[in-house]
Order: sequence, then C-alpha cells, then structure tokens
Amino acid sequence: MNEWHTIRYIFSHKFKGAMVKFLATMIATIVFDLTIAILIGVVAALVLLAVRQSHLEIHFDDVKPQRLQHPEDPVADRFHNAEVVYLTGAVLFANCDQITDLAGRFQGRSAVLFPMRGVSYMDVSGAQAFLELLRQLKTQELPVYICGLSDSVRLMMERSGIVELLGEEQFYWSVERALHA
Repeated sequence: MNEWHTIRYIFSHKFKGAMVKFLATMIATIVFDLTIAILIGVVAALVLLAVRQSHLEIHFDDVKPQRLQHPEDPVADRFHNAEVVYLTGAVLFANCDQITDLAGRFQGRSAVLFPMRGVSYMDVSGAQAFLELLRQLKTQELPVYICGLSDSVRLMMERSGIVELLGEEQFYWSVERALHA
C-alpha cells in the first residue's frame, strides 16, 4: 500500500522497478483479493531484486603512481604494466560468464590486482568461475593479488579453494598494501 504522494513520486521520477511492483499489486488487487495481490507484489519485488543483484560491474585501470600515498615510491615502476580490475556487486551464478571472459584480457601484463571491496556476496558458482579464472592466470604465471575482501566473501574463497590456490600472501586489505608488500 502506498500513499498518494509516494505514488506520484514513484511515477514522476520513473522508478521502473517500483512502478512494476505497484502496478502488479494494484492489478492483482482488482483481479484477485488483497492477500494474493500482496503475494504477487512480493514475488515481483524478489524477481526484480534478483535481476539487479545479478549485475556485476567490472572496471579496468592501470596502476597510477599519483594515487599512491607516496607517488615517488619505486613500487610504481615494478607494477607499471599491471592491471587493476575493480569488481562491484555480487559474484553469482548469473554473472559467471563475465568472470570467465576475463581470462584472455591480461596477456602481456605484469600482474593483476582485484580490489573487491565492492563485492558484497559470492555464491558457489561465482566462486567456481573465479577459481577457474585464477587457475588460468596461474598457468600464465601471472601474479594475482586480491584486495579488500569482506568477511563473507573471504570465507567463500577459503571454502572454495581460492586461498589455497593463490596462497595467503596474495591477499591484502588494500591495493596500496599489495603493491608495497
């Protein structure tokens, strides 16, 4: 149930997900009864949430000395050809292809850093896809550093064998700490 000012706000600002939930619930209230309508609204909200959560943002960047706390540090020279891969979102079964498609991208790079502070959740399928990517990078003898993990993602990486594959020494709280290690 929404109040009139909330309904106007949703439609005037074109919040598509909220509009779909509202309209589905309203139509179901007319066609069925309020109990069924609420159930349909909840199901619509869960479907929309699943669609939103399945989107994984991946951004690429080079190591930039000016971003370091001490830009004159020779660390930047060692990582001049490294790739930083920022992951944001949940690593799920729905976006495993995005993870596995990364494998061929790092040819000719000196290292790959994965700042994962923006990864809120990782499921088993996502962990398997990430593990496969890391195995491919390991066969290319490419150093990989994982940075900024939440406790739940770290636990999933431990349980799935990612920590064992890379070694504890490849995990850091921040990219800067990984570069200085």
